Amino acid sequence: MLEPWGIEHILYLVVCVLILVPLAIVLKLKLKNDKQIEIMFKILGLIGLIAIICTRIALSIDENNFLYLIPDSFCGMTSFSTSIALLFFKKNNNILHAVWLIGLVGMTCSIMYPDFLYDSNNIFNFSTITCLLHHTITLFNLIMIFVFKYLTLTYKKAWTQLVGGIIYIGLGFFLIFVCNIKGAYYIFVPAVKNTKLYFAAMLPIYIGVYVLVLFLVELYRYKKSKKENNIKLENNKPEQE
Repeated sequence: MLEPWGIEHILYLVVCVLILVPLAIVLKLKLKNDKQIEIMFKILGLIGLIAIICTRIALSIDENNFLYLIPDSFCGMTSFSTSIALLFFKKNNNILHAVWLIGLVGMTCSIMYPDFLYDSNNIFNFSTITCLLHHTITLFNLIMIFVFKYLTLTYKKAWTQLVGGIIYIGLGFFLIFVCNIKGAYYIFVPAVKNTKLYFAAMLPIYIGVYVLVLFLVELYRYKKSKKENNIKLENNKPEQE
């Protein structure tokens, strides 16, 4: 049985690092103007969209239920949303403001400990490899968003988190009670088996992390602005005779 931190999983992580880290460095060095960066994110968005669509198709086939085409997890919907945001919208759009944190945290956790590997005997099972890939691609896309300053964090966009959360949970209840997909969005099923990591338990932790990150960002901006103003004042002082 394929397991997290088994040899195949470790090799997958090593290959991803060897490919994606140099790729990020090259892109950062080569892409200089806004047009090039915009094109890059359109391409990354398209790749991410293909990956999540392939994953949903694979899961629908595995479950013999076309309703699984609808993303039934935070990571699945975040991959879809991030791809749409990059492919069809401009930089700093509201969708990215709504999903960046849940994407960074969720994708990292799922890649580092993908409990869905237990469902396969081989990492090249179509649903397994596409699921790994959509998590990896979305995490890479979100990291690149910050590398290229494609998103500017601000407390003024905190409302997008609320709207995004309502949409996610609303969809979760729809999938549970209408489509009979009981594990949707970890509302009644924990994110990790045999734990208490239901949505309700993870929500206050998520809010705390979000508030802390925004606080640190605003504190950094305040100190940077204060330092720049002090430098300007020093430069504008008349020279003493």
